[in-house]
Amino acid sequence: MATLSIQERRATTAALLVVTFLASLDVTVVSVAMPSIIAELQGLSLYGWVFSAYLLTSSASVPVYGKLADRFGRKPMFVVGASLFLIGSLLCGIAPSMWVLVLARLVQGAGAGALIPISLTILGDIYAVHERARVQAVFSLVWGVSSMVGPPLGALLLAYLDWPWVFYVNLPVGLLAMAALLFTFREEVRGEAAPIDWTGAGLLVLGTSALLVWVTSLSALGQAGAVLWPALLVAVLAYAGLFVVEKRAPAPVVPYALMGQRAIAVSTAMGLFIGAYLFGSIAFVPTVVLGVMGKSAFYVGVALIPMSFGWSLGSALSGRVYMRIGYRPSTLIGTSVVCAGAWLLPLALYLDLDWLFFVGVGSTGVGFGFAITSTNVMAHDLTPWRSRGAVTGLLQFARNMGGAVFVAGLGALLFFTVTAALDGAIAADQVSLIVDPERWTDLPAGLRDDAPGALRAGMRVVFLVLAGFASAAWLVTLFLPPVNAGEGEGEQERRAQTAATPTGEP
Repeated sequence: MATLSIQERRATTAALLVVTFLASLDVTVVSVAMPSIIAELQGLSLYGWVFSAYLLTSSASVPVYGKLADRFGRKPMFVVGASLFLIGSLLCGIAPSMWVLVLARLVQGAGAGALIPISLTILGDIYAVHERARVQAVFSLVWGVSSMVGPPLGALLLAYLDWPWVFYVNLPVGLLAMAALLFTFREEVRGEAAPIDWTGAGLLVLGTSALLVWVTSLSALGQAGAVLWPALLVAVLAYAGLFVVEKRAPAPVVPYALMGQRAIAVSTAMGLFIGAYLFGSIAFVPTVVLGVMGKSAFYVGVALIPMSFGWSLGSALSGRVYMRIGYRPSTLIGTSVVCAGAWLLPLALYLDLDWLFFVGVGSTGVGFGFAITSTNVMAHDLTPWRSRGAVTGLLQFARNMGGAVFVAGLGALLFFTVTAALDGAIAADQVSLIVDPERWTDLPAGLRDDAPGALRAGMRVVFLVLAGFASAAWLVTLFLPPVNAGEGEGEQERRAQTAATPTGEP
């Protein structure tokens, strides 16, 4: 890519920070607005699909965008993704029914799949290996700030405007960030001349969509839901076909050749488990704070602050570690800290120690900063420009899928655990009331006193399983080979490019 001046690089980074903020903010803001949306559009049965539709297309499109970014360049694919995200936001705001809202969220998610991975890829292009940890620390901080700003911003928009503005707020800010990137980011596209692997892309999207439909059906067990086994069959067949097609494709969407590198293969496997723990903790920590601890909604944001700032701290410190002793020790530090923090959470629930729970949440944040930053930077270090988008998409896809698949399973596990804690003395459609303390008054009189204990029992099991995922991530990391920072093909290519254009910033 072209070497950027200091001003261009700063402007590009600022634009990427804004887009990252929007993509992460969207989840929390929409959560706050959902009661108002359901009250107006009358579609309670589709509540879950407002979130699942977004997750489905955003996860399935990540590897596709990564490969297309290697083929056509980062900027055009980023613009395509950002445009889809903004169009989807507009359609969400004008949706006249829940079905239209779900379809609009599919469009929005299809665009969101480009935002984070291509942003990380651009960072890998414009920053040297010793600089990336500091920059990713800032991006982690932005993600954390969005999780705190989202709920009060959503409440403010609902109080003074209306729920469509939860989606409309993306438009002016997103357009400004996209314009900034168009005018400040320059690149020299060195994509492959091979034809686009549309068959592989189609099979990947089909398989991922079918798998997420199946796991979503798992989370609906016991609530007038059924397991959609045909969806699982479609997923298996699609992934099997994908494996065959990608082995023969000149420029495959899924970079199996890169998976031949042990460091990339181990990082991808670790991503599945670290993603399961990351998304699982984000999904269930609020339930513990509200239902088990009996705190107000304000404390949900407070509970996530240690993770957010711990992540930023870990990202910043990881750079010093991997530059001195390599990526493997830095990643091992990360997964070890995540694992230690993860086991503190069920322990805190058994001992009824709220402060220990928050210590565990903060510890895992530091671990995420080390582990995820180290593997991202290592992947960029090892891969040249023409493959960097694909490998970034692969790692992000692994984390997303780990979260999507395992968290849905945990939802089903929570249902059965709560039911067992009450000795089955509760109707299936009443179990969901246990998770929301504000709805406990809707329970039969005999169950109200038992609701807190049943929820605590369920959360203990859920966080024990999550701790198992964290342990699996640590175990997989042990197989990571020693890799020294700055010695990979990608970093050598960047140095050669910088040397060829000495007027740019080193």
